Amino acid sequence: MFDDGSHLNTSFDDETVNPFTDLMPALLATLLLMLVVSKLFFVEVMGGNVDLRRVCEAKQRIVVALAKSMSSSTDLSNDRPCNDVELTIVGLGKTIRITNEPTSQRFSFEGDTIFEQNRADLLPGGQEVLRNFGSSIAPIQNSFEEIQILGHTDNVGSEKFNLQLGAQRAMTVFDYMVGPVGINPLSTLVSVSSFGFYSPVARMRDATFSSNDLYVANSDDLKRRNNRRIEILIKYKFGRAEH
Repeated sequence: MFDDGSHLNTSFDDETVNPFTDLMPALLATLLLMLVVSKLFFVEVMGGNVDLRRVCEAKQRIVVALAKSMSSSTDLSNDRPCNDVELTIVGLGKTIRITNEPTSQRFSFEGDTIFEQNRADLLPGGQEVLRNFGSSIAPIQNSFEEIQILGHTDNVGSEKFNLQLGAQRAMTVFDYMVGPVGINPLSTLVSVSSFGFYSPVARMRDATFSSNDLYVANSDDLKRRNNRRIEILIKYKFGRAEH
C-alpha cells in the first residue's frame, strides 16, 4: 500500500509477461540437450561411466599404429576404427580381424601367421606381429581395464589335445606380451584361457551349437585356418570411478 492509499498490483494479467515462464522452455531444452550429449559420449557400466570419446581415440591409435607397422593400405578414414563393428587389416601377408564393441576391442590373429603347425612355438613372423601390436598398446595400457588372451584351434585332433594347444599358445602370447612388449599384469589385469575347438569363427554365442555345426565350421582348409587363431580382447576403463 502506498501513502495515498493505493495498492501495488503484484499479480500478472493476461498481457503481462513472466520472465521465469519465458525461461522455462529454454532451460528444459538445454537440459534435454545435455542428456542427449551425455548418452552419445558416455555409456554406463558397472563401476561408473566410460567416456566413449576417449575410448574411440585409444581404438584409433592402436589400429592406425598396427596398420602402419604392417604397411597396410586399409582405409581408416571416417573413424572406421570406432564405427565399424568389424574391420580387417591386411599387410605383409598377414591378416588381423578387429571386432568393436562400445567399451572393448577384439583382435583376432590367424594362428598360422603366428605359430608353427600344431605347436605353441612362435614363428619369426609371429614375433614381429606381436611386437608391432604390443608397441601400439603398451604406451596406453593404463587405459585398459583388462586384457584377455584367448586360444582357439580347429577340430583336428582330440578335445584334450586342442584345449591344451590353445592354452599353451595363449600362454606363449602372454609371456611375450609381459616380456618383450612390457605389459604389466599388476597394473592391467591379464588373463589367459583356451576354448580348444569349441568356439570356431562361425559360432554365434546366442545360438545353439551341435557336433554337426562344429563339423561344418571346420569342413575345409580355409575354415580350419581361420579357426586356428589367437584373440586378444581389450576392455577399456576410461571414466570409471576410482575405488
